[in-house]
Amino acid sequence: MPFIGAIPLLALAVFLAWQGHGRPALPWLIAGLVLYLAAFAITAAFNVPLNDRLATATTDYAAARSAFEKTWVTWNIVRALVLTAAFICLLWSLVVYGSQRVDDGQPVALQAGHARSVVVSGG
Repeated sequence: MPFIGAIPLLALAVFLAWQGHGRPALPWLIAGLVLYLAAFAITAAFNVPLNDRLATATTDYAAARSAFEKTWVTWNIVRALVLTAAFICLLWSLVVYGSQRVDDGQPVALQAGHARSVVVSGG
């Protein structure tokens, strides 16, 4: 579920950024979502069918594995690289969003690498 659950959450993040203060981070959120969808497509189109073929092998398991392993590993590496790129895009969206908040004068706990105290007074 975590793999599939992230897609609607990213779509929600894109929608909320489009509607609110997250506009500067929007391109990075969209890129992260597109890359995550690409990773899901790679899994569905390549890794899962290969797993299913291996699961149905009934006689020579060693031959089935040798026929499947190189292709599966290749697509698994591609998927890992795509997910790493998605993570970097999403991480950068946080940096962009955080820098926009600093520019807007909103209080943040850390600014320019130095800890700052944030005092919130209750009314």
